[in-house]
Amino acid sequence: MKILYFGTPEIAVPTLAALYAGKAHDITVVTRVDKPRGRGLRIKASPVKEFALSNKLNVLQPESVKDVAFIAETEKGAYDLIIVVSYGQIMPERLIRAAKYGSINSHFSLLPKLRGAAPINRAIINGDKETGVTVQFIEYKLDSGDIILNETSQILSGDDAGSLGNRLAELSAKLILEAVVLIEKGHAPRRPQDHSKATQAPKITKQDTRIDWGKPAEEIHNLIRGLSPLPGASACLGGHNIKILKSGLSAGKTKLEPGRIGPASGAGVAVGTASGILLLLELKPEGKRLMPAADFARGHNIESKTFDTLKKEREG
Repeated sequence: MKILYFGTPEIAVPTLAALYAGKAHDITVVTRVDKPRGRGLRIKASPVKEFALSNKLNVLQPESVKDVAFIAETEKGAYDLIIVVSYGQIMPERLIRAAKYGSINSHFSLLPKLRGAAPINRAIINGDKETGVTVQFIEYKLDSGDIILNETSQILSGDDAGSLGNRLAELSAKLILEAVVLIEKGHAPRRPQDHSKATQAPKITKQDTRIDWGKPAEEIHNLIRGLSPLPGASACLGGHNIKILKSGLSAGKTKLEPGRIGPASGAGVAVGTASGILLLLELKPEGKRLMPAADFARGHNIESKTFDTLKKEREG
């Protein structure tokens, strides 16, 4: 099968690798243009591009998938199937219809739940106990296409967005391979979604990352898990931003006011919330390396200090 594969971040690599491994398909890769990355902001290829080049696959990098010339070239390419996994742009309807069998994608939720750009993050932030991967035929309305296959995956108590994303990426690879076989044989089901049950998973904004210490400890813990490793939940202490990447819940009966920092111990740094104590385990001060929260607390004498409230942070 002649496949045009759209993908950009690391989470899209396992599906591409699975399609490539069997050597049964003629694959051309479309990925986002190279961008500055890392602390030095050096121009770097996307993980999907790196995989494609290392395996001598043809790579296309349009500035926009809405580019008329790019769409025309795609139509001339006589592709059998377009596959999209976390590409990063919404495809126009003409491009969706440009291949013989149309376009499919794997979405990292159990559609129609969590439609949108951040389903992995939002599932954990919401406190969900399960999620999954759905392979669907792409329609112009976001994540609304007929379902080919889906499979559930449990969200473990120790999961963050990184670990859950890794598992779902492997599940995506499995389901896409199954879907391609079904499409080739003409046996692919088309199960319409129940749009009345749709929920949304919009892109994470800077405001979404800010910790509100006036919320319960469990809710804050889920926020931290859902934003780790990137972009990271953020707090402000003495006017300085801190990314909090790992936390836990305390079973102790210590009481602290919301945002008030308690003593550091081997278990972490206690912080008060609206309900319960949150233990900070790993954090990254602005411009510095990731470190155990207890080490930061001892080095900066923060016991009994209070994190700035969201109101102060916004005004600042």
